[in-house]
Amino acid sequence: MKRYVAKESPRTKEELEVCLVEFWKTGKTVEACNGFIRASAVVRQIRRWRKFRKFGE
Repeated sequence: MKRYVAKESPRTKEELEVCLVEFWKTGKTVEACNGFIRASAVVRQIRRWRKFRKFGE
C-alpha cells in the first residue's frame, strides 16, 4: 500500500482518501492476498529457524 500511495502522490487528505479507497478496490486481488499470506509464512519459518539456531549454539 505504501508503494501505491507513493506512486499516486496525493497532495490533500481528500486525494489520500480517494487513493486508499482505490487501492482497496483494485489492489487487493485474491492473488495479491495469497502472495502476502505465503510471504508471511516464509518469514515465520525463517524466524523459527534463526531462533532454533541461536538456541543450539
